Amino acid sequence: MNELDDLSKIQKSQQIYLAPAGGAADRFRDYLFKIRPDIKVNYYLDSYRTGVLSDIQIKEIRDCEELDKNIMTIVVMERDSIREDINNKLVNNNFNDIWYVGVRLSFSMTDHKERKKEKDTLHFFYDLSVNSTNYEYLMSLCHANAVRKERGLKFLHPVIVPNYESSVFDMSRGSLKEENAPLEGDADWFVYNVISFTPLLLPSCDAISFLSSRNEAGKFVECVSEHKFPEQYDPLHPLQLTSMSILMYTDIFGGRSFGRPLASSTASLLFVKQWLSAHEIDVSKLVVITTRDNKMDVERNFSKDAWLCFARKIKKMGYTPVFVKDTYSALENNVFDEFLVCHVASFNVAIRMALYEIALLNMTISSGATTLLLFNKAIRYLNFIYVSDYKTGKIEYFALAGSPYGSQYPASGPFQKWVWGGTDDCTVMLSEFNEMVSVIEKTPLA
Repeated sequence: MNELDDLSKIQKSQQIYLAPAGGAADRFRDYLFKIRPDIKVNYYLDSYRTGVLSDIQIKEIRDCEELDKNIMTIVVMERDSIREDINNKLVNNNFNDIWYVGVRLSFSMTDHKERKKEKDTLHFFYDLSVNSTNYEYLMSLCHANAVRKERGLKFLHPVIVPNYESSVFDMSRGSLKEENAPLEGDADWFVYNVISFTPLLLPSCDAISFLSSRNEAGKFVECVSEHKFPEQYDPLHPLQLTSMSILMYTDIFGGRSFGRPLASSTASLLFVKQWLSAHEIDVSKLVVITTRDNKMDVERNFSKDAWLCFARKIKKMGYTPVFVKDTYSALENNVFDEFLVCHVASFNVAIRMALYEIALLNMTISSGATTLLLFNKAIRYLNFIYVSDYKTGKIEYFALAGSPYGSQYPASGPFQKWVWGGTDDCTVMLSEFNEMVSVIEKTPLA
């Protein structure tokens, strides 16, 4: 067999056979029809099948005595062993001009699109030596997407750069000494179970790269020097991203939706609808409650008594509370036995977002996962923010983190609200819930 690595090897107005009669050969025929309409496919040749495919007759290889065996025959099969078997059958049946489609074959139409795509892509370098391995990544992703839109580019390609192996700085919480440190400090787990879902969360993102070394990062930067973010990114001198402050205080959005670019994929929504249907849940009454229950800053964890009180009250009002447990305690003893718990949403960030999107309203105490709520324009939520005199609950801390006490995210919609305080007060939760549901019910459907 000869390798077909260039369509110019097929002469003008040439007649050909394709083998076998399958999906790959049919796609090849479709490409030829668009790019080389002068070429005519006379027959599909197959070892077992007969009939018709795409209006072209299929003939068995062993039953082709009447055919011209000198016509170019192209085998379109990715598996080497099967391709070799087809070739042997063609040779044994006296076909003389046999070719196969090689991996190097490219179509000019595709090449043009790929070159155009490369010039229309912003490469977003998220360097784990200076940026956190947590949901702050999604903030920076949205920041990068805003920059992409600002530059008039169509695609975003996140590139995850690993930390220095011997660095004393650890942004992954790997230095945790608490009981749950092996879980919460596992940076790789978060990278591959949350960050890897990026293409399912952001429509402009259709690829993501995980680099194996910082040396590899240097080579990658050289290849994509035309469009990158941060604009001056250098793996030798990385700069920490302060995305939340930028999203809060600049006019980078160019419109409110700029700051809420995340969205669920169709498949994720369908999976969630399957789950809701299996549990006979009326979506119009679905209230999703997200817990925070981990070993870091335990003071910020949700009050079980207060949230159970809230769930019981709204259940009596005809609503269906569904709990999504904190990932790092999702499989521990369940205190919500009287309510439904969507366990898969604790471990699959795409399913979690889809559940949030479908719900009438989301109730949550501020945590990393609430980033999904913040940056999705279709999600309705009340985010109760822990406020105290302790560490990350201090007013001073919020200013440093980029969201001052009492503020609201500037891109938020009418059904999206930060509630400052009230994290352990059932009465406050119920009051805020009733007020938001009233707003939702009074707003006509779009």
